Amino acid sequence: MALSNTLKNVATKLIKKFGRKMILVSSTVGDYDPDGTTITHSESDIIGLVSNYATKDYKEGLIAMGDAPIYTTTEITKEHKLKFGNKSYVVTFVDSYPINESIVLYYANIRTDGGV
Repeated sequence: MALSNTLKNVATKLIKKFGRKMILVSSTVGDYDPDGTTITHSESDIIGLVSNYATKDYKEGLIAMGDAPIYTTTEITKEHKLKFGNKSYVVTFVDSYPINESIVLYYANIRTDGGV
């Protein structure tokens, strides 16, 4: 357990140093109502490190031009959206790096959704 806490602290420090502030948007669908379904959006600030893909990654067809990988210690899922740099992004893929049953780091692919 000590190793996972140490690695999470290191990841957090590096992401804070080299990352950027982002807004994590969560949407919750309410109960069905004949007048319409209520969707509640909540926003929270997180820090994420945005990176770039290598040219060979695009050739394999798993990602599209304009996609970007991000790293964060905040839990992120495919249901989340991110906002930063006057753009809105959808999460298309998420993976995590667990150590001793504790998540140390989340890796996600984001794609612009055209929104602001």
